[in-house]
Amino acid sequence: MNKLRIILDTNILISGLLLSSSRVGEVFNIVTQNHILLISESTFTEFYLTITKRKFDKYLSFEKRIQFLGQLKAKALLINVIEIIDICRDSQD
Repeated sequence: MNKLRIILDTNILISGLLLSSSRVGEVFNIVTQNHILLISESTFTEFYLTITKRKFDKYLSFEKRIQFLGQLKAKALLINVIEIIDICRDSQD
């Protein structure tokens, strides 16, 4: 079976980290274990800036979040965005 190249947005990455036993967590695990996770530098930076906020301290220790960032960077294929497509109804996404 050929591995799919899959992009997950920041919300899915955060849910995959915080809710590993949820449906979103399952998707995250399947993608990282069986396929190729693509991540842009801007998405990785957004994820980093979001997940290191103090409001996440009550869910997961800072050390575990940093460890996850390292694992994410090791598992994902970092890609360069060469074209921006602006068709999302939410300008923040």
